[in-house]
This record gives sequence, structure tokens and C-alpha cells, in this order.
Amino acid sequence: MKRLSKVPIERSVQTATSVHVFCAAILAISTCSVDGMSAAPKASQTGAPTNQISPLPHANSSAIGLTKLKQSPEVLIPIKKILVVGSSILTEAEISKITDPYLQKSLTFEQIRAIADQFTQIYQERNYITSRAILEAQEIKDGVVTIKILEGTLERVEIRRSVDVGGRLNDEYLTSRALLAADKPINFTRLEEELQLLRSNPLLSDVRANLTAGSKPDQSILQITFSEAKSLNINLFTDNYGNVSSGIYRAGATLQELNLTGIGDSGFISYTRSSGANSYGLGYQYPLNPTGGTLSLNAAISDSRITQPEFASLNITTDSQVYEIAYRQPVIRSLREELVLGASFGFENSSSSVNGQPFNFQNQANVQSPDDGRSQARVLKLTQDYVNRDNSGAWALRSVFSAGLNILGATIRNDGSPDGRFLYWTGQVLRVQRLGDDRDTLAFFRLNAQFTGDRLLSLNRFSVGGPQSIRGYRQNQNTGDSGIQASVEVQFPILRDDSGLTTIKLLPFIEAGSVWNNRTANPSPQTLFSVGLGAVYQPLRNLSFRVDWGIPLVNANNSGSNLQDSGLYFSVNGNF
Repeated sequence: MKRLSKVPIERSVQTATSVHVFCAAILAISTCSVDGMSAAPKASQTGAPTNQISPLPHANSSAIGLTKLKQSPEVLIPIKKILVVGSSILTEAEISKITDPYLQKSLTFEQIRAIADQFTQIYQERNYITSRAILEAQEIKDGVVTIKILEGTLERVEIRRSVDVGGRLNDEYLTSRALLAADKPINFTRLEEELQLLRSNPLLSDVRANLTAGSKPDQSILQITFSEAKSLNINLFTDNYGNVSSGIYRAGATLQELNLTGIGDSGFISYTRSSGANSYGLGYQYPLNPTGGTLSLNAAISDSRITQPEFASLNITTDSQVYEIAYRQPVIRSLREELVLGASFGFENSSSSVNGQPFNFQNQANVQSPDDGRSQARVLKLTQDYVNRDNSGAWALRSVFSAGLNILGATIRNDGSPDGRFLYWTGQVLRVQRLGDDRDTLAFFRLNAQFTGDRLLSLNRFSVGGPQSIRGYRQNQNTGDSGIQASVEVQFPILRDDSGLTTIKLLPFIEAGSVWNNRTANPSPQTLFSVGLGAVYQPLRNLSFRVDWGIPLVNANNSGSNLQDSGLYFSVNGNF
């Protein structure tokens, strides 16, 4: 077995799903990918480049003799026809372009061999590095010579763990993903890209690969050596991002395991607490195939009570439960772009009460029926996520069609109040643009929108205002059936540590948004507009502090004295 020169595999990127998580994930992705959309390969424990594959040596066609021909330079062979067999990528026109100039001529053995070498060269130029053209032992009759194409195939994949490094990830997990590039003939570019995608997998910390000779001339063995990354993650946070009505100060934790059973399945559990609200999250994701298809089960449960002094005596409470099963499948998957299609079905239940009595705050008729205050929706969602990366940044687009179906006990009301029957579309656009040569100097352009012709339940309404929407206003300052929100934010690195990590960033921003309702009055003011400045301090890679100050340019007439009413927001995040 020969080990040959190596070609480094570069870093690639990934994406995320929910509204805020979607933008945050693309932000993280784009920050590391705008520098030519790749990064230098990690160093292995031995200091050698990682994620490398080595092309096989090409057989020297001069070693293949024509047994019935005296191989002497002075011997001329009359050629009437050249047959090229075994090629699945060359067209008849491409073959004829090479062979036709030599027909009806007398050629030496070296000249015939040179014709075969031209076909080998075409395969090499197209990155089929283990394929070649040969002259098999043959007897030339009636001026017909045959050139055979040996198209390289993958004999097997050998998976090895780094020395003295254990782990729980099944070898089949890597093998199945590496085999995605095992088309015949083997294409080096395709194989290299698949290994780069593999290297970007959060379950892996180091991946090295070598392509070596197999048991037959047209076969190769792909050897992959890897070590696993830490799969258990704990996130702790505190901030003032909560609703004013139930307490703006929050604290929470998320526990996530990326490899529960060794097959790459993941799960998480989360809890968030404010003075008047509790939120619980639970999820499990099962990998369906090597191309990234997944099946997910998720639950989100919350309960809250109004803690504002002017309403506390009314004992107003709300609670919600969302249970969802979701399927996602990438249909385009490469280092440059990804298109993921998905579908989900969910049970969305909510209720509200005043002094222990059910009460529907969205009831237009002011007549309380027995089910008022309780709403049930059965929601089918169709999602489309697209990411495109270029040398100066990245685009991320998301589209979601949501339909409330009249099945399985969905709430139906005939008084004009929102119920479980609806249809709406939500869209998101994010552009991350690198400014200059510094990869940490970035501009972020965001656009979020929702459109519907129906009145929507509280869980489905579009909101603007707050630290993750329009800073300078309260969280969920305005809500509506439809709405649009846009922002521009620029990130400037101010200070770096000795390792090159940016420890202080400044982020000036400008944000605006508006909402409107169907068949009910719009909020006043309907449109919010602000400017401001954010700052991030990251003393460690797993610890960050953020402060934002938004200046409202449209007065919302908030009479409170909390930090949100002053346009100030903070957050502390730790990942362990």
C-alpha cells in the first residue's frame, strides 16, 4: 500500500431552523465562512494537516505491452480504427476529437501509447484521479486497436480512531457519509467536498483521510482517521429579554447531547424562568439518512401570570403547550449552497383566565362561551430553507407556510374571534457581508415578514419590539396578524487577545417594523423605528457579555421605569 502526496480538506459550514435560532446560527456560520468560505485545516496531534486525501499513482501505459507486436520504435502500425471502451463520462464527440486525426495513418507504438495518455489526461483534468487509459495485451487485426478506460471505484472505506482516543460514535455513521462520494468513477473534487462536509460535523473534532491503492488496478481504499468532539453541551444564560407583563429578568439553562446512542441522534432539555413565567423545552432528533435527513419530536410548554402591579390583583394567567413532529431533508447539499425542505405537524394549545375563570382576550363579541379562553390548533407547516455562500458573505432565506386544520379537536368559533382555522406565510432573509479584509468586520441585513388574510391566535401572531426585534422598545411591544421588520447592523472588532480571538465588538444598528390586523384595530403607533449601539465582550471562547442600547425614534408612550423602557438590554451566556 502506498501513501502519497496529500491535499488538504478545508472547513465548511452548517445552518439552523427557528426564527431567532435560525438567524443566530447563520450569523455564526457566516462569520467563519466569509473568508473565502473556507478555513485552514486543523492541525492533528502530530502537527500534520488534517482531512487529507491522496491521489493514487497512475499506471504507466508503457508497461502494458501489445503481445503480438514487436515494440520497436521503427515499426509502423497501420491504423484504421481506434476503439475506446469502458468510459462512462466521455462522449462520442470527445473520443472522435482525439482519435480521428490518427486514422488511416501508420503509427509507432509510442504514438499509440500517447493517444491513450490523452484520454488519461482528460480524466485527470476532470479530477477523476484514480482513472486511466491503458493498452491491454492485444492482437491488432485489420488496423483496429483498442484502448481500455479503467474507471476508478472505491473498494471499501476503512474507519480508524485516533490513537488512544475512544468514543461512542458508530463507524457506520462515517462510512455511510463517506460513501456518498463513491460514485463510479471516483471524482476527487466530489470526494474532497464530502470530506469537508464531514469535517464540519459538530460530532467530529479531527478528520484525516488518505486514498490508497486497492486489490485491483481500478480500485481504491479510503482510509479515514477521526476523533470525536465533545457531544454534551450545557448553556447557561441570564438576561432582561422577558415580557414586561410577566417579568423582564430571566435565567435559564439548556442541556444538549449530540450523540445519545452512538448513531448521531441528539436531544435537549431546557428551562427558562422569570418572576412570573416558566418555559420548558424538550426535543429529540433522529438521523434518517447520510445526506442529513432528520425526524424530530419537540415539545414547548409555558405558563405565566401577569406581575405588573396595576394588573396583579386580577390574577391573569396564560399557558400554552406545543407538541410537534418534523421532517427535514436537504435536497441540495454542498459547500457553497444548501436547500432543505421540511414538513411538520403540531398540536398548539393555549388558554387564559382571569381570577380562575376562562377568558378570551381576543373575543370580539364580548360574550363568553364555555370554551372561551381555551384554543386548540392543529398546524401543518411546510418549510424551505436555503443558504448560499460566496467569497464575501452568505445569504440565508427561509419560507414557512402554516395552515390551521379543522381536525382532531381544533377550536372552531363563529363569533369572529380567532380559532384553529387559518393560513399564513412567514419569510426571513439574512445577508451577512464582509467589509474589507478583516473577517470580523461584518454587516448584517435582516428582513422578517408575515402575511395572512385571517385573524390569528396569540401563538401565531407577528410581533415587533424588544432586544431580538426592534431595540428601544419593550419585548413584543406590538403584535399583529401580519407584519414586517427590517434591520441593518454593522460589527466592528475593537480588541483581540493574543490568540486572535476578538474580545470586544461594537455593533451600531438601525431597525424598523410595523404590524397590522385583519378586521380589528391596529396598534398605535403602528410603526416602530430605532437606532442604537450594541457591545459584546467575550473574555473566553465559551463566555460572552452583551449590552444593547436602543433609542426609539417613534414614541410608544410606555410609562414604566424598567430597563426595557429605557432601551437597555443585557445578556450573559456561558457554554460548557
